[in-house]
Amino acid sequence: MKFLHLSDLHWGRKFSPSFAYTLREFIKREAFKFILISGDLTQRAKKREFLAVKRYLNSLEVPYLSVPGNHDIPLYPIHFRFLAPFYKYKKYFSRDLEPEIIDKKFCFFGISTAHSFTGSEGRIKIKQIKKLKIKFLRTSPSQFIFLIMHHPLICSDPLNRDRTIWGSSSLIDLFMEVSPDIILSGHFHNRFFYNLRDFYPKLPKDIYLFFASKSTTERGRKKEINFSGFNMIELKEKSLKVKIFLFEDDKIYQKEEIEIFKI
Repeated sequence: MKFLHLSDLHWGRKFSPSFAYTLREFIKREAFKFILISGDLTQRAKKREFLAVKRYLNSLEVPYLSVPGNHDIPLYPIHFRFLAPFYKYKKYFSRDLEPEIIDKKFCFFGISTAHSFTGSEGRIKIKQIKKLKIKFLRTSPSQFIFLIMHHPLICSDPLNRDRTIWGSSSLIDLFMEVSPDIILSGHFHNRFFYNLRDFYPKLPKDIYLFFASKSTTERGRKKEINFSGFNMIELKEKSLKVKIFLFEDDKIYQKEEIEIFKI
């Protein structure tokens, strides 16, 4: 069973039609069960951008789950940003900001970390964490539990300032009781893999964080501009593999492969 992890599509200025075409052809060759998107679907949260990215995703003919990123909240008009930040996302893309998919082998839980008052950074509220706890408690130990969120729970990227989400300590407190196996994020425009337990040794189990590169845009700062790609997840009975791919010269190359075993 295979899943595709995309992030930071940034449909709009600096969108790359060649990346989008190459990605579509790759998806046609693979039998993906779901596509998981960790935010920043658009560049400026415009109606035409939401409609275009939705048409593209629907054309892939694979079910998808997506959460909003900070670029999916408009910068202007200012009253939209602060009074109705997700108005266009809900009207033109999806009404569900925190979707979920439940299967006997896996669970996908999306959580919205985009917030109008935090600029480009993320925020998670106590009420979101309480809802997430209930969802986690309904899962089975035999299921692989995925949490999909745009902003990083940790920051160890030397290319960037600290972008850790506001409220991260409360989320870590939750993980001391009940937690996912895998967290899928973006925002960095780069690929990273970490074990959250390396940063919080008191966690009762390993929690793996995968950051996907920006997927269909040439947008980027510093070395980010060279890192466009995606992650492919292969789920087996007791393990999963994450294969990391990058675009180079309109072709796709596998760069890394990580295997995780569920105890």
